[in-house]
Amino acid sequence: MCQQFRKIFNLWLVLVLISIGLPAMAYAQAVPFNQHPHGHDCMSARQISLNSDITALLLDPADYAFYQIVIPQRGLLDVSLDPGAFDAWNMELLDSSCQPVAGATSDNSLVTGKWARVTIPHKGLFTSDISLWTLAPGTYFVRIKPNPVDVFQETFAFRTKFTPHYGHDCDSAEPMKIPGAIDGELLYGADREVFRVETTETGLIRAWTTGELASPKEPAIRVYTADCSTDATQQTNDERQGIVTNVLTPRIYYVVVEPWKPGYLGKFTLHLEFVRTSTGDDMLEH
Repeated sequence: MCQQFRKIFNLWLVLVLISIGLPAMAYAQAVPFNQHPHGHDCMSARQISLNSDITALLLDPADYAFYQIVIPQRGLLDVSLDPGAFDAWNMELLDSSCQPVAGATSDNSLVTGKWARVTIPHKGLFTSDISLWTLAPGTYFVRIKPNPVDVFQETFAFRTKFTPHYGHDCDSAEPMKIPGAIDGELLYGADREVFRVETTETGLIRAWTTGELASPKEPAIRVYTADCSTDATQQTNDERQGIVTNVLTPRIYYVVVEPWKPGYLGKFTLHLEFVRTSTGDDMLEH
């Protein structure tokens, strides 16, 4: 009797092990390791390349995926997801301390006009209290939230698109030497690039652009004082091109380049000259 019971118990145990083992083996075959290499927090996040397509897989509703990206210089960022990726509920951009980046959200991109799960800059900025027009260089993380109810365990792709771009305001302005030249690009109608210069003597700033945006599509140029709220005195049109300020005292100034009209977009080279003088008359002799 005991021997027969032992046989029955062993048979039951084998059936249980088979019922557990077969799904696990099938799942292991269905999910190769190289399709599930994401981290589960910022510490374990693996680095991915910018401007690339990444294949991801979420295993269950608790399987948050973390990826690290490194932004080499100030610029714009889009993170888009396959339309049929039902397992991915949401995507977030986190900073180096693993906190959400305020203003980085899902919306239509101002550059492409297309919807992205994370986009900087986006159309909502025009009505938002948060001003995030460009992304500073540094380490960031993309966090993918799984569907909180259930996942299909299907692979999906997401892609990152990074575009180098100078700052949009005085806080993010790109330092520039005067005299000097720097290449830039205007990408959307409300775009602008801001450059910070410092003068050590009394004089005038002459600024003009060359490149794709030739007349009549050349960009508008403005020079602002250190508080970035008012024009640096009155500005006059240079006979050659661009602008010439009135006499300025030594301090920090901001040079803003923006589209003359919303459709006048493209690459440009900004040129700056400084005319040392104590009066505006000396400008005519330069």
